[in-house]
Amino acid sequence: MENITDEELHLPWDNDTLEKLLLKVVQTGETTKVDFKQTLNLDTAEQKAELLKDISALANSYDQAYYNYGFIIIGVKQNKLIGTSFTQEVDHLQSQIDELVKNYIGPFITTHVRIFNTEGKTWGAIVIPPTKNAPHVFIRDIHNKHRGDIYVRRGTVTEKVLPEDFPRFFRHHLDEYTYELRQEIKDVRSELEEIKRNLVSKETSQSLEVSGRNTPREKNTG
Repeated sequence: MENITDEELHLPWDNDTLEKLLLKVVQTGETTKVDFKQTLNLDTAEQKAELLKDISALANSYDQAYYNYGFIIIGVKQNKLIGTSFTQEVDHLQSQIDELVKNYIGPFITTHVRIFNTEGKTWGAIVIPPTKNAPHVFIRDIHNKHRGDIYVRRGTVTEKVLPEDFPRFFRHHLDEYTYELRQEIKDVRSELEEIKRNLVSKETSQSLEVSGRNTPREKNTG
């Protein structure tokens, strides 16, 4: 990740900026928050269940190096862009994924679907922004995934949650709450400082006005 800057990891991205970022991610390789796929098909229950597993696992896993963004990059093999084909327009594919997630995973996971064309190769990505609602759980059975199943990624491997993962979920929620509380305190302090500066400025102005009125005028001795 040393070749990817902090400023690049943020939403919203325009297509050109995201394309450049993801090409760097492809070169970096799969990680806890990056999964590569050669193709994306959602014709069967098995294929749908596999994608739901991957999306939920990326959402449930943490890697501060990626600011907890997850990426499923489609059209990649062995860290190389090979391209693929999409049978649906991006808006229709986004709607299908949203509907799947809504029906099978809770709480809902936000995703952003993008399709690119680089040097004649069509490829795409599903971006999973940081979530404050982990763990995300299967709420209905689909293929071999069952209600109550929770998945995480360990390195490049996706597997079911273990008991030791739950303290991490709790700690992440606590960290998020603490961060938000600190930000609120910081904002309140800034507002108080602004009020204080305004009061001091007002008192100074009033003091100068009073001083000006009380200064005796010089007599004209001409």
